[in-house]
Amino acid sequence: MVKLSDLWRVRWMFMSLVRASALLPYSETRFGYLWTLLRPFIFLSVIVFIKHRSGGQVGQEIQYPLYVYSGLVLWWYTVDAIKASARSPFEYKGLITKIYYPRIITPAIPVLGRLLDLAIQGGGVIFMMLIFRQFPGTNIWLLPVAILNVVLLALGLGYLFAVAVVAFRDAERIVDYLLYIGLFISPVLYTPALIPEKYRSLYAWLNPTVGPLTTFRAALFADIQMDFHPLLSSLVVSIILLVVGAAIFQRAQAGFVEKM
Repeated sequence: MVKLSDLWRVRWMFMSLVRASALLPYSETRFGYLWTLLRPFIFLSVIVFIKHRSGGQVGQEIQYPLYVYSGLVLWWYTVDAIKASARSPFEYKGLITKIYYPRIITPAIPVLGRLLDLAIQGGGVIFMMLIFRQFPGTNIWLLPVAILNVVLLALGLGYLFAVAVVAFRDAERIVDYLLYIGLFISPVLYTPALIPEKYRSLYAWLNPTVGPLTTFRAALFADIQMDFHPLLSSLVVSIILLVVGAAIFQRAQAGFVEKM
């Protein structure tokens, strides 16, 4: 069992690792920050073009480019954080195999580090909000709640996937495929309103990204009504995944050295 005193003792090391994890992708490329900002814009251009040519309806309450971009920003943070967290035992293999520290903090390093990406892409959201004249309403206080929700979700899944990847390296490919499919079964490109009403509650429980995505948009855009049910169900699922994932990771981490 992890002692709080052990976690407190390595707090400065943890913060240094989080900072290094956040800045490393930008230190390796000349235009790193620009690529992070452009990534959702490039994907957005393709999606908007396809929608325009197909004439499809997705049920959004605000301008479609802004709706998609805001969803992509939160979605890609979640995906990048989960993937990096799942690979973290191998990323920090040198620490795990050479020194003692509470290994429970390892998957948390990239989850917090990738918040820098979210902040940078958030600047793009603000830019588009100004263009489309969409501004926050009274639900703006829910913005940190939505972000906390995806952090808990990413960390919980990161713990579980990290154990799976260490035990079975092909699990990393499976994780990539699952997250790729998740883009199309989550309300990133469309709204939950397209889901039949009798299935929306089940949809929110089975897909814990529904809550933070809908809350993120309701916090940023006054024209979007807030639905608290998906948020509450997502928080419950995320906390359960975090507790269960952390427990499984803590039990399995003793055998990491032999498997790496």
